[in-house]
Amino acid sequence: MDMPNSGSRRFTWLSFIGLALIVLILIACLLAFLRPSTFQRTGQWLSFPSTSPAETQNTHQLTCNATATSVATSVQATARVSPTPTPTPMPKEKVVVAFTAGGNAARTQYSYSGSVTLTITGEGQASGRAFSDAFYIYTDQDGQPTTPLLEPAYATLCINGHPASALAQTIPTYATTHTYTVTINAPGGFLTFGVCDDYTGDNSGAFLITIA
Repeated sequence: MDMPNSGSRRFTWLSFIGLALIVLILIACLLAFLRPSTFQRTGQWLSFPSTSPAETQNTHQLTCNATATSVATSVQATARVSPTPTPTPMPKEKVVVAFTAGGNAARTQYSYSGSVTLTITGEGQASGRAFSDAFYIYTDQDGQPTTPLLEPAYATLCINGHPASALAQTIPTYATTHTYTVTINAPGGFLTFGVCDDYTGDNSGAFLITIA
């Protein structure tokens, strides 16, 4: 006889709990209807803060600015580490002067005035069988080495009808390579080069002149 009474009591408690839950739900619905702000605040407490479009744009702008600053700094550092090399000036022109062509063997393509640098290389024969370069005769008639001589000037380089030794600002010392770099005072206009020799039938050899 006790078992049915115990079941009735459990049923009564469950009914009471269910009824209480229903009442709470109804109260919550009523509050939501009458005071919605209370539930909005509750929702804010339970949710993560949202990001407005303006805040998102500001974040993107800050990121872009930081990236641009980093790139600019990197470029500046690279520029400091790797300076632009100074380009090497190219020669203005080159002239080949044949010993057999006399005093006006070649002429420049351009006009020159003031200080002009010439690099002259080469050798040949203009004084009989003696060898000479742009400034010096350095063998005898048998081709044997002798003390280099500036005379006779007709056997050496001629510039605008004058021996190169007369136009060079400084006469170079004899070089066994027969290559000289000298500076002349160009009068203006074209430059002519040759060998100041009236008789060229027995001449041989050539000069290569680089004008810079």
